[in-house]
Amino acid sequence: MAAFAAAPWITTAIAAAGTASSMMQSRATAKAQNAELAQRQEILARDYAEAEAERQQRLRQTQAAQRAGFAAAGISGDGSGAALMQSLLDESEQDRGQLWRQYQDRLGGIESTARVNLLRQRQGWLTSGLSLARRSSNFSD
Repeated sequence: MAAFAAAPWITTAIAAAGTASSMMQSRATAKAQNAELAQRQEILARDYAEAEAERQQRLRQTQAAQRAGFAAAGISGDGSGAALMQSLLDESEQDRGQLWRQYQDRLGGIESTARVNLLRQRQGWLTSGLSLARRSSNFSD
């Protein structure tokens, strides 16, 4: 008779061990996913910095070429020359804005993925805890 009374405890203990194992796996998976997302964010930030540096370098080269062309043609930096240089700056700022929006969109996607992973992890823990609670309450009935 004592063997039958111990059986529900054993079942609950096995279920608890399984739940704990599942939670540990879930935590390890979440940790790995977070590390991957952090790495993706670092790569994205580096890519953005490189693209911005290239944009600035192209702007400097274009401005230098324009100035050299103006000087060779005997055009001063006033009037139409200044308007052309301002046009180059405006175009470069538009490029910067587009680059920033692309960066923010990609970063938003990474952050969204991180939030989804966190919600899934918490949902898994909650489900595991509820399952264990149900088993325990079934035992006490």
